[in-house]
Parts: sequence; C-alpha cells; structure tokens
Amino acid sequence: MDLTKIAEMANPLITTLLSGPGIWAWLKTRTTRNQSEGRLLLHVAKTQLVSQGRKYLKRGYITMDEYEEYEAEYQVYSKLGGNGLARRIFEQVDDLPMLPKDTVKKENR
Repeated sequence: MDLTKIAEMANPLITTLLSGPGIWAWLKTRTTRNQSEGRLLLHVAKTQLVSQGRKYLKRGYITMDEYEEYEAEYQVYSKLGGNGLARRIFEQVDDLPMLPKDTVKKENR
C-alpha cells in the first residue's frame, strides 16, 4: 500500500476523532483540573509564606539562610500570580534586620 492510499484512509478517521465532542470534553476537563491544581498550589504557597513570615516578624529578625529560602519561595508564588496578604507580609519581612547564621547560634547559647 502506498502512502497516498494510507493518507486517504487516515484523513476521515483523524477528522472524525478530532471533531467529535469527546476530545473537546476531555480537553475542557483537563484544563479545569490544571486550573484547580494551580489554585491549590498557590493557596499552599500563600499559607506557607504567611506562616513563616509571621514567625520571623514575631521573632524580630531573619537569618541570611532563612531569607534566601523565603525570598525564593515568594518569587515562585509571585510568578504564579499570588499577591495580597503574602505580599504585604513579605514586604515587612524584607524590612527585618538580617543576621548571619553564626550570630544567631552564639546568641542562643
């Protein structure tokens, strides 16, 4: 069988599959699920940022290592479209005094 005959037979089959309602329903379900997962991920990140941020604000300082991790997580959250409370807390944490990790260990002894 040559390629022309295969293409002639495959064309109606492919057209039927792609134009059927089943494929579009599947795509819509998949898109809705991805959006829900994205919202859930954003909520989990927000909860983590708010919780950690409040801890640092209560303590009154943040170490360099903590800030590096906190800021990296906030950047991901921000790129996903997050804002609001987590952004305001991040801005407050950003103004906290930053201490080297060594200093904190000596103070806690």
